[in-house]
Amino acid sequence: MAEIFLYNLHTPKGEAIEQLCTKLHIKCRHIDPRDYLERLGFITGNKKFERIGIPFTGNAFDDEMMLLKNFEGNTLDLFLEAYRKAGITPIILKAALTPTNIHWNTLQLYEELAREHRAFEAFMKP
Repeated sequence: MAEIFLYNLHTPKGEAIEQLCTKLHIKCRHIDPRDYLERLGFITGNKKFERIGIPFTGNAFDDEMMLLKNFEGNTLDLFLEAYRKAGITPIILKAALTPTNIHWNTLQLYEELAREHRAFEAFMKP
């Protein structure tokens, strides 16, 4: 089953995404900042990953972020089309769960996505 993990989206926008996910039979879960040190494998329910159990107590990032898992076939296309039709503003930092990032924690994923976004913005400047 396709799943979406949301960060910093306890907002009306996050509620709209949850409603969209329910309609499309996509599981949706908000990730609490205290779990930011857990590996993404654990957060996303992979049984090969155990809980580290060290709660994150630092200053968390404020950016919205989305992690997608098990979007197979045309599920991603259907989700993105419905997302646009619903008029939900884009989430800049988003990624699919991969064999590489499954070993990262949330903070590592955030840093990588933020770095990629900064590089993209610099590239797009005239």
